[in-house]
Amino acid sequence: MEIQRYMLTMDNQIPLIVLDAVYTNSNLRELNTPIHELAISCFKSIYPGVHESKLHSTDHPEYGFQHLLHIFHWSRTPKEKFHKIHGWFPMKMDSFYIPSATGLQLSATVFEKHAASGIDVSFYKAMLSGVMQLPNRSHFQYKDEIYKQLLAFERHYGMVCGFSVTAHIACILCLAKSEEDVKLLRDEHIIPRIEGKKDVLSYLERYKTDVFSSAIPMSVDLFYLMSDVTSHHDENPDRKKYYVDFKKRYCSSPWIIISVVGGIILFILTFIQTIYSALSYNKEEICVLRIEAQS
Repeated sequence: MEIQRYMLTMDNQIPLIVLDAVYTNSNLRELNTPIHELAISCFKSIYPGVHESKLHSTDHPEYGFQHLLHIFHWSRTPKEKFHKIHGWFPMKMDSFYIPSATGLQLSATVFEKHAASGIDVSFYKAMLSGVMQLPNRSHFQYKDEIYKQLLAFERHYGMVCGFSVTAHIACILCLAKSEEDVKLLRDEHIIPRIEGKKDVLSYLERYKTDVFSSAIPMSVDLFYLMSDVTSHHDENPDRKKYYVDFKKRYCSSPWIIISVVGGIILFILTFIQTIYSALSYNKEEICVLRIEAQS
């Protein structure tokens, strides 16, 4: 693990053309495997994992890979997402903002583990709520240094390779602003259960200068995500309040859900039985009247 981390340090990168020349003139050339595939295989055990869009992708960067960190970044980030920058004067990352996790929860937003592995973040609107998808238990423990190197890489090559890591960390920093936010994100398995909620907040604090910088442009995809989240948070507050209150009161645990569903079923059965009894009684009354009429 230490060797792999050393290989992914920004200051230790060697041009890939040099590594490829060494590889070609070594016994390893008998493997007949491209050097970038060997690199991805070498980093297979390091989180974050290979992104779903890159598992079988042959769409490599137009100008080739620069070094090992470039290969690692490419394999862990979504294809053609958080790449495009708007115009000559794009918004900067120091103006990025979305509400906290507890604030979004009050506006009927739920948090889900992202379906694709790797580094990604997305938001979409469901029928009654908003859904924010984030990687599962993302950047902690030994991953700290790796994320620092990925952020450093994007500061140098982001205009070409995208700002996926910056977008992901920016969203986590905005969501986790208090102990209540951390607890909520823990319950949703977005942040792991490490000792001390305050330690998580102080840990995240170290990323702010690397992410919320006026020198880093905001990608178009991240701007749209920010707009969608904030507009969802601001619209129809009364309706969302009722939805959130209902969810907290009746959907906070499996047993409450079972009891509510059981009560609804019991009510329906009782209603059907009442109707059946009423119809049976009316039928008997009609039969008695007919017999009396015939007699």
